[in-house]
Amino acid sequence: MTAKVSKQSQVVVKAPLKKAVKPPPAEPKPAAQTEPQLSERALRRTGKASGFSRTFAALPKDSQQPVASDAPVMRAGSVATAQQLRGGQIPTSVEDLQKAEGAVANNSGVNREWSMAELKKDPKKFLRDVVQLDGALSSTTDRNACGPTSLLMGMIAGRPESVQELAGKLVANGKLTPAGEALAARVEASMVRQARKTAPPDKLEEKLAEARRRGAEVREELQGAAGRLGSGKDFTPADVTTLANCMQGVESLAGAEPNDLRETALAIAGLGVKLPPLELQLFGKPDGSMGHWRVVSKGTQFNPWPNANGQSTQLPASQGLEAGKKDGAGWVLRDTVRVDQK
Repeated sequence: MTAKVSKQSQVVVKAPLKKAVKPPPAEPKPAAQTEPQLSERALRRTGKASGFSRTFAALPKDSQQPVASDAPVMRAGSVATAQQLRGGQIPTSVEDLQKAEGAVANNSGVNREWSMAELKKDPKKFLRDVVQLDGALSSTTDRNACGPTSLLMGMIAGRPESVQELAGKLVANGKLTPAGEALAARVEASMVRQARKTAPPDKLEEKLAEARRRGAEVREELQGAAGRLGSGKDFTPADVTTLANCMQGVESLAGAEPNDLRETALAIAGLGVKLPPLELQLFGKPDGSMGHWRVVSKGTQFNPWPNANGQSTQLPASQGLEAGKKDGAGWVLRDTVRVDQK
């Protein structure tokens, strides 16, 4: 069984003519995004693969650093500072982010316990409480995790048991499997790399210790979240957010490019997980600078950025294309990643 992951230059979903309907309410705009250092074309031209293809592969035994390059990474999906925004075209601020995190923290649904039987009966209800943010301002990777979160949402919408299968490949008998250990190790290595890049000399050891301490916490969080998802009982939407953030953390604070998500999907399939058909949609500026991921599965588009209620947004695929373009000024459907495993 092989997984086919292909690129579509543009996907236009045509809906049959219907009577005029009231337009859907305005969606929240995701936090600002930074510019990519390498475009997908550049990745192909240089033959340089991102670290996402090695998400579940162990680090070299003699290496305490991630395999990926130490060059600064800024990709579509990353949060920008005010200075990095181009003319303030995307209306966002620290206050916007605080409101979004606060909305998630106040949404009790993210911590509601589910069983796989319940999830299979109503995956859309479960997915309303799956968002990319974790409700804590102290964390940062979640701000950039629209790509992996969208991928997991599409998996759940199309085939709920696929996320249970993935989690089961990461935790077995209450312990991280080799694939789970590899994922945790790569997240910690990225945190350590980030500390080495950003910490002033007099604070380096302190920041490195903090990164390793946080890495140990992430390992425990991954073990708990994947363990519950793998068991098929007493798991929560927040567990999906945790898993997505761990997958995003493989490449430090970088947002996922199309090539990254293709590699991630192939890596998941490589673990023996059967992926459902889905389409990841990257909306952003035509110049390749800023972007935000959504996903279409079974005719519905899911947006992982939380709304005022701390929930994700669901729209018919035909309406989602225009909604995604409104995530930022001058945005278009810039790229798609279609997953179809046969």
